[in-house]
Amino acid sequence: PIHPEWDDLTAEEKEDFNERSSITDWLLNKLVMPYPTVFEEGDESGNGLIDIIPCSDLGMELMLNRSTGAPMQKNIPAYIQGLEKLSTEQICSSLAAFCTLEEVNEDYDLIILDVGPTKGPLFTAALRAATHVITPFNPENKSLTSLTGMLSAFKKAQLERVDDEMKAHSIRKDPIHFVGCLPNEYKANNNIHKENLIEARKTLGKLVFPEGLELKNQIAILSTTNPIESRRYKSYWQMPKSNTSVKSSEPIFEYIYKNVMGE
Repeated sequence: PIHPEWDDLTAEEKEDFNERSSITDWLLNKLVMPYPTVFEEGDESGNGLIDIIPCSDLGMELMLNRSTGAPMQKNIPAYIQGLEKLSTEQICSSLAAFCTLEEVNEDYDLIILDVGPTKGPLFTAALRAATHVITPFNPENKSLTSLTGMLSAFKKAQLERVDDEMKAHSIRKDPIHFVGCLPNEYKANNNIHKENLIEARKTLGKLVFPEGLELKNQIAILSTTNPIESRRYKSYWQMPKSNTSVKSSEPIFEYIYKNVMGE
């Protein structure tokens, strides 16, 4: 969507921004404008400020095509022109450069990167920028197979932070930690899910979240599962602790918070 503050900018200020601001603007030497959410600093909920920086679907597709050698699309929109000329290395290093900016770290205590597990420059960029990694997985055979590739990619990223020669070329110098593989959309009454999760914990050990910490299949977007609840609450985080989804997921969030924040 068009950024809510776009109309308030002067003509001169608009030269540095895109009206539909996204993280890809950073790669085009434009300023990035985070989008506000229902969580504002000092609001009644007691939560801090939460902003969102979306991605550009067309921009992401363009960068993927560029890195894989796939045919480039024609009539590239003006707001993402230039992405097709970036090298794979520029793409892979972009998020780390953004996340280590002094002004970004002054404004935010935590940055969450939501990236699909598809191998490519965008996934590599997220790993290079991360300090902690969580890998959600569905206890299906296909998803379990892909875990091996994800763990290999993490080990490579980990090596880049400790190997003296590789570290010299890395933007992030601090260690990268693996929080764990988080079972997602887990169906407790599904024998395949049960058996696969037992096997995953047997094979990967502590790399998988401890028993009892699984995101059940009931966790879903409010508006699609319960329209009545959706009208009452603007976010999952505003739902009462008595809600079934909240009660089952709170221990997981506490585990993640402890492992990431060390508190």
